Amino acid sequence: MPTRALNEDSETLAVQARAVTDENESAESSSSTLTKLSADYNSNWPLRSLIQAIPYLGGSLDMLLSGRGANYQYRRIEDFIRELQQRLTGLERTLTIDDVQPSEPLYDYIMRVFDGVRRSRSSEKRGHFANLVARQISNQSSWDEPEAAASLLDSLSELQVQILVYAQRVSPCAAIGGNHRVFTLAKNPFGAPEDAAPKLQTAFPTVPALALRAACSELIARGLLYDEGVGRLDVKAQEYFEATDFADWFIGWISE
Repeated sequence: MPTRALNEDSETLAVQARAVTDENESAESSSSTLTKLSADYNSNWPLRSLIQAIPYLGGSLDMLLSGRGANYQYRRIEDFIRELQQRLTGLERTLTIDDVQPSEPLYDYIMRVFDGVRRSRSSEKRGHFANLVARQISNQSSWDEPEAAASLLDSLSELQVQILVYAQRVSPCAAIGGNHRVFTLAKNPFGAPEDAAPKLQTAFPTVPALALRAACSELIARGLLYDEGVGRLDVKAQEYFEATDFADWFIGWISE
């Protein structure tokens, strides 16, 4: 199982991760509104009539809001709990019930994780949430870092997380100095074939190139990928990418 030591300046990286918290608050507010709407929907006939009158979409939307949508959320949380149970089973010999006491930070943390889990269609991403909780229970760290990692995971798409995991696994590239673990979106990678960086499209053959580029661009904006083409005369911008220390810290939290 892949493990990575936290960077010495992990506190600084945690502060960087917390920058996503504010943008998640509006999403959490909208999610809470939707939850309340689902609870009251069946008895709100005027609203149901308006929604049912929407061409094409009305019938499906009415069915989702009247109960099926809540079932989706329930199954996602149920799947997460099974994943978490598997991960915590291995800690039974090192932890006791006294090691994990009810507390306000624990409550806030688990509620934040549950909120992310119920919005995640991806079983793999729900597994990342389970890894994150299990790591915190095992390490008993201060709450700032796991809360920041949970917020960041919630804000990233599954494709973006997969790209970060992929970025950590590539080998150093001889064509880019030999000591950088880079991958590329270039159609014709720089350097000889045996020395060139691996192509991201090869790892994600079913994902359109534009979607991969958009995901990488957003990861650069968040400080999780570094654009290796910046400052080089021999390559273009946003064609060669490398995981940052911030990405290493994040993957260290969500890896099993």
